Amino acid sequence: IYLIMEETPPTKQPKTTRLRALGFCGADDSVSPMFLGLISNAYPFVEFGVLFRPDKEGEPRYATVSFVEKLSQVATKSNGTMKLAAH
Repeated sequence: IYLIMEETPPTKQPKTTRLRALGFCGADDSVSPMFLGLISNAYPFVEFGVLFRPDKEGEPRYATVSFVEKLSQVATKSNGTMKLAAH
């Protein structure tokens, strides 16, 4: 999990921090791509990271090609609102 925070510009008001993005890294075959799509729809600031390493494909945190294809279909149906990252 990683967070991207943004501070408000200096003003006379107290300093605040706002969450801009929340990342979940290691999406793999243990979770349904449709479920990730539902989370993305409800929380558009969430980004899902997929780890790529050929020698680890199919192990926990490392998705298979089949999973990536299904996730790609879900992302395509989101009309560009689902945030994905490749690592």
